[in-house]
Amino acid sequence: MSNHQAAISKDSDGSFYALIVRIERDGYKTVIHHYKGRHFKTEAAAVRSTSNYLAKFC
Repeated sequence: MSNHQAAISKDSDGSFYALIVRIERDGYKTVIHHYKGRHFKTEAAAVRSTSNYLAKFC
């Protein structure tokens, strides 16, 4: 059984980059390919986008 989580990082220019990662039982993290990594102006937009994806597909 694997677990999916959002991985959001802040860039040097103040924007945010969001990915979805799958975490295996052994702790190994893999970026999933269905959700393309995206840049957002605000952290709230990144959280909203990733949470919508997780609710719909994971």
